[in-house]
Amino acid sequence: MKTYKKKYRNNNKTVKNTHLVKKNNTVIIKELIDKLTKPFASNDINKKDNYFDYINYVWLKNEKTKYEDKYLTQYDDFRVMQNDVFYKLHDIITKNINSKKTPIIIQMKKFFTSLQNLNTLTDSKHILKEFITKIDNIRQDKNNLWKMLAYVNIFEPISLWAPFCWSVEVSQSSSDYQCFIRSHNFEFIDLNVYYNDGTNIEYKKKYIETFKQFVNKSFNLLIDNNKFNPQDIIDIEIELLNSFTCEKNNSHTKINNIYYISKKESQEKYKFNWEVFAKELGFEKIPDHFFCTNISYLKCCSELLLKNWDNEKWRTYWIWLFARFIIRVTQKGYNEYYKFYGEFMRGQTIPLPPIVKNISYMIEPFNTFLSKEYYKNYSNEYYIEYAKSLAKNLQKSYINILGNNNLLSIKTKNAAIKKIENIIFSIGEIIYKLNDDPILNYNSNELIQNFFKFYNWKHTQEINHVGYNFKETYLLPRTDWYEYPLKNIGYSSFIVNAFYKPFENALFIPTGYLQKPFLDLDGRGLEYNLAYFGFTIAHEMSHALDSTGIYYDFNGNTFYDKYKNRKCILNNKELKNYNNVLFDIIKQYKEFYRRDEIPFTSVNIDDESISDISALDICTEYLREFQENNIIIAPIRALSYETFFTYFSIRMKSKLNKESLTSQLYTNPHGIDKYRANVTLSRSLIFRALYNIKKEDGMWWNNDTGVW
Repeated sequence: MKTYKKKYRNNNKTVKNTHLVKKNNTVIIKELIDKLTKPFASNDINKKDNYFDYINYVWLKNEKTKYEDKYLTQYDDFRVMQNDVFYKLHDIITKNINSKKTPIIIQMKKFFTSLQNLNTLTDSKHILKEFITKIDNIRQDKNNLWKMLAYVNIFEPISLWAPFCWSVEVSQSSSDYQCFIRSHNFEFIDLNVYYNDGTNIEYKKKYIETFKQFVNKSFNLLIDNNKFNPQDIIDIEIELLNSFTCEKNNSHTKINNIYYISKKESQEKYKFNWEVFAKELGFEKIPDHFFCTNISYLKCCSELLLKNWDNEKWRTYWIWLFARFIIRVTQKGYNEYYKFYGEFMRGQTIPLPPIVKNISYMIEPFNTFLSKEYYKNYSNEYYIEYAKSLAKNLQKSYINILGNNNLLSIKTKNAAIKKIENIIFSIGEIIYKLNDDPILNYNSNELIQNFFKFYNWKHTQEINHVGYNFKETYLLPRTDWYEYPLKNIGYSSFIVNAFYKPFENALFIPTGYLQKPFLDLDGRGLEYNLAYFGFTIAHEMSHALDSTGIYYDFNGNTFYDKYKNRKCILNNKELKNYNNVLFDIIKQYKEFYRRDEIPFTSVNIDDESISDISALDICTEYLREFQENNIIIAPIRALSYETFFTYFSIRMKSKLNKESLTSQLYTNPHGIDKYRANVTLSRSLIFRALYNIKKEDGMWWNNDTGVW
C-alpha cells in the first residue's frame, strides 16, 4: 500500500477557472450564511435535553443505508466499516485463487467454491441420516450420557447449543489454556418467552409458533416422513432453563465469576463425570480440573440428563442440534434459517449478501492467510505512528487523573498508576503467533464435510493447547456460531474493533480499525481524532480498572491475600464507593431508557458504561493539557471543547431498526448508542458548564460523579 505521504502529498484539488463558475461570490457567501444560521435540528429537540438527537438530527432523518449494508440491524460506523472490510477480504481471496496455485490457495479455492454452492439437499439428507444413526447407537446404553455430550461438543458449530458447552480458553487466573464448561445457549434471545406467566401472551405465542414452523420446515426438508414434534425442543429448553435456578449453592470458591472444579468434586459433588467426558472428547491425559460458570446449573443439569437424556424428547433435541447446522448451509434451507434467526429474531430486513456470507465462513479456516494478507495490503505506518503517539499521551492523562484523585489511598493510587503505566499497546500489529492454516483436502462440492474437516482439526489443536501459557503457543481463531451472521471474536488484523485483555494488561487495536472514519489525518483536526480514535483508546484503557480489571495487577496476574483469597486493587471502602458509582450509573441508564419507554436489560453494561465515562474524562483531560501547553485563549478553548463534544456525539451515531430492538437489548454489552452518548456527557462537569445544564434539563443527572 502507498505510504501516507505519497498517497496524500498532492491531494489538493485544482480550482476551476473563474469564468467557468456559474455562481458569483455574493451568492456563494449568502448560501454559506444560510447553512451556518439554519437550525440543524427540529425545534422540539433541545440540546440541553437530548444532545445526541440534537447533533445527529439531520443524519438520523436523511441518511440512506446502502443496499449492501441493509442486512445490518444496527447501522453505524463500526458495522459499516467491518462490512467494507469483508469486501476487501473477498477481493484478496478472489485475486489469489484466480492467480496462484500454492497448496493453501488450492484448498482455499475449493472451500470458497463449496460456500458458493452450499450443500445440496440430497447430500444434507444423507449426512443427517448418518448422524441420527450415530445418536441412536449411543442411546442404546443408558451409561453413554457422557459419550453423547462429548459427541455434540466435538463439532463447534453445534456445541454452543449443547446442554453443556465445552471450550478451551485462556484462564484469566493463570493465563494458561484451560477447559471450560459453560451453560447452554438458548434458542430464544428473549428468555421471557419460555415463561408461561400470563404476560405478553400474543408476543410469546407468535415467537413460539414461528420457531415451531421453522423446525417443521427444516425437518420436512431433511427427513422423509418427518414425525418429530417441535414442541419437544421447547420442552427441553424449559427443562434446561429451570436447571439454572433449581438449587442455590454458594459454598464453592468463585474467581472472577468462574468456579474451579476438580475432577473429584465434579463427580462427587455435582454428578458431572468429567473423567469419562474428557476421555470421550479425546484427552489421553485427563486434566485434573476444569472451570465452570454456574455450579447450580452444573449439578441440576447433570441430574436432569442422568435421568432423561435418552428419552424420546431428548432424542428429538440431540437430532435437532445437527439438523439446525445442516439447514443453515443447505441450498433449500439457507433462506429458512435466515427467516427465523435473521429476520424474525434479530430484525434483519434482507438476507446476508453472498459475499458477506462467504467471507464470514472463510475467516476461521483461513484466518492466518487472511490476517497476514489484510495487514500487508492495508497497514498504514503513518496512521500507526500517530495512533501510538496519541495512545501514549492519553495514558499520561489517565495517570494524571489518578494522581489527582483525593479519595484513593496512597497504596491504591500507586497500584492503579503502576498498572496504567505498564499497559502494553499493540496498535496495527499482528501480536500473536499464528499457526499455518491447515491443508485438509477440501472438496468443492461438500461444504458440510469441509466444515467437519476443519473443526475436527481445530478440536485436536484445542486439546493440545490445554495447560500451555497463551504466550507459549499459537493463537487459535474463534467464531461465535450463536450469532447471525457469524461473528469473529479473535484478534485478527481485519477486525474493526479494539480490545483490552486483563490477563496481559494489554490493549490491542487491529489494522482494520486504523482507517477513516475512526482516524482521519486529512486535516480533520485534534478534536475529531480525539473523539473518534482517542475515545476508543481511552475506553479500552479504562477496562484496566473496571469491575473485572481491578482484580489484576500491572502484569495481568491476579491478586491474592495471605489466605489465598482473591483481592483487588481497591481497599474495602474504595470498592464500596466504586460499586455505589456503578449502581448509580445503571440507575441513570434505566431512567434514560424509561423516558423513551424502552425496557432496560443489563448485559455486562456495567463495565462498558463505566469505561465510557472514564474515557470521556481522560479525553477532556488530554484536551485541557493540550490547551495549557499551547497557551490557547479562552474563547478558542470553549469552542474546542464544544467541537470535541459534537464529534463525540457524531461518533456515537447509529440507527437501530425497531425489529432488532429486542435482540440488541439482550445481546449487546453496550447500551444503545443514544444513551451511551447522553449518559456519558451528562456526567461531565465541563459539558454541563459549557451548555449550562440545569436540574430541569433532560441532560441533567443528580450525580455528576465520574469514575476517578
